[in-house]
Amino acid sequence: MKQETKKAKKTFVFKNGKDKVSKIIADALEDLSVDGKLTPKEVVEAARNPKHPLHSQFDWDNTVAGEKWRIQQARLLINQVEVVISVNGEETTRNKYVNVELANGENGNRSYITVEKALSKECYRQQVLDTALAEAEYWQTKYQIYQELSQIFQSIEVTKKKLKGGKN
Repeated sequence: MKQETKKAKKTFVFKNGKDKVSKIIADALEDLSVDGKLTPKEVVEAARNPKHPLHSQFDWDNTVAGEKWRIQQARLLINQVEVVISVNGEETTRNKYVNVELANGENGNRSYITVEKALSKECYRQQVLDTALAEAEYWQTKYQIYQELSQIFQSIEVTKKKLKGGKN
């Protein structure tokens, strides 16, 4: 497929919404971009100014921000744990934990559970499959302009049909 050379009109939007606030955020980030480059440090520096449109998107109370960051660090740690399985000398590696919404009667709303537990309970298994499919669709949308990946996109579409065909 040949790439078009026409100048396209671009509108910047925020992934989690198309409302006025989302547009302001997307535009503010675009304004900070220089030659198509933007770093998180530059964003934070600009947002320190209380009058900057991005200021309200950050926690400026270091106690609150510190606690949120430690929780994020805990997520990162949990996601780094892998299980190495060796069968007949061949090793495979997979994550130890997956994140799910807990079933009724269990404490908390979301939690990390072992893959074994996710595989053994249909509601958890389905959540993991739904998450995997959503991530594949996100990845497909993110990289759809790269024709070299078209075979992967086709496989994603086949898998989506297969998984959605099995649902009522």
